[in-house]
Amino acid sequence: MREDLTADLFRPYLDDRFIIRFSDAVVEFRLVQMIESQQPVETGRMPFQLSFLGPPAPLLPQRTYAFEHHELGLFALFIVPSGPSGAGMRYDAHFS
Repeated sequence: MREDLTADLFRPYLDDRFIIRFSDAVVEFRLVQMIESQQPVETGRMPFQLSFLGPPAPLLPQRTYAFEHHELGLFALFIVPSGPSGAGMRYDAHFS
């Protein structure tokens, strides 16, 4: 799993497809938004938020999932459902 998750790493993949595999299901997500803070935290890291759009069902509860991406490989993200958006469900991941 990757440990170098930064806004710069994700920026080129806005609107790209990401996959979550859990139980016997495969769920496809799309990275739809990235919000970057202009104020670093005490460690010097710049906080940011990723927002993904997934299907309306199944609704994934907040927890850490193994994400896959064709170029980034496999990495873990803690996501929180933030509500319906259009024809899908929106999920957010916060980095500080």
